[in-house]
Amino acid sequence: MDAFEELRKEHSEIMRLVSLMKHTVAHLRANQELPEQFVQDMLDFITGFADKCHHGKEEKVLFPLLKSRQLSQGDLDLIDQLLEDHAQGRSFVAAMKESFKLYQNGDSGAVSELADNMESYANLLPGHIKKEAVFFKHIQSLLTPKELALHDEKCEKIEKELGEHEHFLELMDRMRATAMDLFPVN
Repeated sequence: MDAFEELRKEHSEIMRLVSLMKHTVAHLRANQELPEQFVQDMLDFITGFADKCHHGKEEKVLFPLLKSRQLSQGDLDLIDQLLEDHAQGRSFVAAMKESFKLYQNGDSGAVSELADNMESYANLLPGHIKKEAVFFKHIQSLLTPKELALHDEKCEKIEKELGEHEHFLELMDRMRATAMDLFPVN
């Protein structure tokens, strides 16, 4: 496994999520109902794929590996920024989950909060992913072959422990198919 290549592929899947979220926000703001399973699938994808799998590899493997090396202050600051983005994203997701529960219970005011937090999360991700893409390319060139191999091994272990990577890719395909019935998706 080339862990950096896998992280890049995961970025592509997460950007597909961003597209779905933007369409979902417009749909919610037009007072259109959404199938609850569609929103639940979206939240499951964010939690399981984007956070536990993707961010898990970064936070449990890559960033500790990098912090064990002598990096420039700029690189260390960027790692801190990326971690702050992860925390901010988790905050938006927690708020989405809470407002979705209220939405499921018929609270019409929760639709606006759900849409706002979904939009904030979707707006956070492209810039975050762009920062990571540039940073990963830079970092990859700094790591030794031994460090790269260790990174690959530990990331693969995380994927195996979670055992759901393929499930989440299938979930994304199902969400996109459902979205095609609800609104046009790029």
